[in-house]
Amino acid sequence: MQKFDLGDGPPPVTLHGAAPGPLELDGDLQLIERALSNLIDNAMRHAPGAAPVRVSLRQSGGRAEVLIEDAGPGLPEELLDRLEQGRSLRDPPVRRSSGGIGGLGLAIAQRVASLHGGSLQALASPHGGTRLCLALPLAAP
Repeated sequence: MQKFDLGDGPPPVTLHGAAPGPLELDGDLQLIERALSNLIDNAMRHAPGAAPVRVSLRQSGGRAEVLIEDAGPGLPEELLDRLEQGRSLRDPPVRRSSGGIGGLGLAIAQRVASLHGGSLQALASPHGGTRLCLALPLAAP
């Protein structure tokens, strides 16, 4: 988490919850790290002011679930619809009002999850903003 520390003051990323023990995954560590980095970077960019980003890890059945939550404005409706339907977040691209293309970091995270037999889902957030769940299968015992 040091990668996301921006200096003095309250931490921009707070960790919550704990798994019952180490959770081992089979997969490409660099890709998984990239997916997590994209999701946390997005949350930090959209969180208002100094509002921390909440990151939680839990085990659900045979999967490790990482929840990333911010108090920002939430995802655009088009991206939410695509996530809920399991559709591609990058084809066709989502155009931002600023003229750029949005959702690339989410599309990368979605693809990494898919390559590992996992998923990326948007969940209802009790704190407002965006709550995403990156779920990846655990390694066989």
